Amino acid sequence: MITATSVIIGWYVFLWIAAITVFIVTLRAGHREESRMRGIIPWPSAFERRHRKGRSRPSSRSPR
Repeated sequence: MITATSVIIGWYVFLWIAAITVFIVTLRAGHREESRMRGIIPWPSAFERRHRKGRSRPSSRSPR
C-alpha cells in the first residue's frame, strides 16, 4: 500500500535529482563538454535548438 507521505517524499527526491542533473549539465555545457553530455543525456531537439540560438547570437556579434 502506497501512503501519501511516501509519494511526496518520492516526488521530492525525483525533483531534487532532476534539478541537480540540469544544473550539472548547464555547468558542463559552458565548459566545451557539450558533445560528451549530449551522448549521455539525449535532450529533445527543440530544447537544444532554442539553446543553440540563444548561445550563438551574442557570440557571433562579439569580436571573439
